[in-house]
Amino acid sequence: MKGNILIASPNLLFDSFFSKTIILIVDQTKDGYTGFILNKALKLKIKEVKEFTIYSGGPVSGENLYFIYKTKEPIKGSLKVTENIYWGGNIDEIFKLIKEKVIAKSEIRFFIGYSGWDKNQLKNEIKNKNWIVGKNRTGNILNINSQKHWKNEMKKLGGEYLLWSESPKNPISN
Repeated sequence: MKGNILIASPNLLFDSFFSKTIILIVDQTKDGYTGFILNKALKLKIKEVKEFTIYSGGPVSGENLYFIYKTKEPIKGSLKVTENIYWGGNIDEIFKLIKEKVIAKSEIRFFIGYSGWDKNQLKNEIKNKNWIVGKNRTGNILNINSQKHWKNEMKKLGGEYLLWSESPKNPISN
């Protein structure tokens, strides 16, 4: 599961937090799963990274800043997610690498909060068709940044999902 994406199914269209989201699973342990919502930008700026868009990673630990980044040489304390994608590590080192332009804006993503599931919770949610598990097919997972990506995933899935790709932000208002 680690390194894959979760695509919110139409079952979650009325969920105020996860509607039309795409989540990258960054960790899998015996206790559960951790991921970050890739397409839910916030109107929030942080002094050290004021030129970066900050994303809502999920409803857990909403007071903490997290990051994933793409590099060939990970910083100390990072966890490998997929080929050249890492989660976390020394935040001061990341700020330094950004300032020195070693890590470009397109190679890092900051999040407030994360999404987490107990070991059986996510399996049950997938079984109940709340999530569609997808392979990380994108060349750069860090390019996913809006609900148009969710729409495109629905189109790729086709069939019953094609209709939902055109659903308005609030399906009740249609």
